[in-house]
Amino acid sequence: ADILLSGCTSVMCPYSGIRQNEQPQRAEKFEKLGLAKDVSAQDLSSETLIAAIHAALVMPKSNVKVDLNGASNTVRILRELVTKH
Repeated sequence: ADILLSGCTSVMCPYSGIRQNEQPQRAEKFEKLGLAKDVSAQDLSSETLIAAIHAALVMPKSNVKVDLNGASNTVRILRELVTKH
């Protein structure tokens, strides 16, 4: 959420392990949306990190809007569902 709230492009170096794929998936999605540069753990080196930082600095600002009110929206939806039944 901090990355989305800041509005600046980031560099993500996600942890990936056995049964731990949430961070790499999120980093890949953020990169596809133009919100971050993704450097995988297996590709991480000083050179790849420097290149990612330089690339992030020149990336255009993304116009992607993400709703960060998941909990509030869930409560609203559940209340609507309960009142309908």
